[in-house]
Amino acid sequence: MLGRFADVSWAYRFGPPGHDVVVATLQRGDGKSVEVLSQAFRFPAGRPLQMWSAEELGLRGTVRLGRDTTTLRLECRRLAYGVRIHVPGFAPADDALTLEPGVPREIALFRMQGHERDAPVGGTLTALNLNCRIALGLDGGEQAS
Repeated sequence: MLGRFADVSWAYRFGPPGHDVVVATLQRGDGKSVEVLSQAFRFPAGRPLQMWSAEELGLRGTVRLGRDTTTLRLECRRLAYGVRIHVPGFAPADDALTLEPGVPREIALFRMQGHERDAPVGGTLTALNLNCRIALGLDGGEQAS
């Protein structure tokens, strides 16, 4: 596929690795909409250890409230490793995930039993390579309460 030899797994150790991460994504779609079925990340030189600020990672999360569904749109400029979603009253469909840079991801949020429908939605994001908590935006980037 590449047209040349590439030690993607860094098995031969010809000098330092040429990349920090290899991402493999299995998806299904018709060109207009794409559904990610599975995603795997390989860190040839080990998992990311450096801590970054929110601005450096470019990590953002926006909650979209629908009539029947609530979703969280996540995006980042740098790889975000071990992202945890904290939204009181909701359970995310996926949690403790790794985000590929430049590829937005939508996560369904399921309302937990006993959580009032009209209660304000807010929350935070954390990541293993993030040095702070990030407040989630609401619908158009407004800060959640």
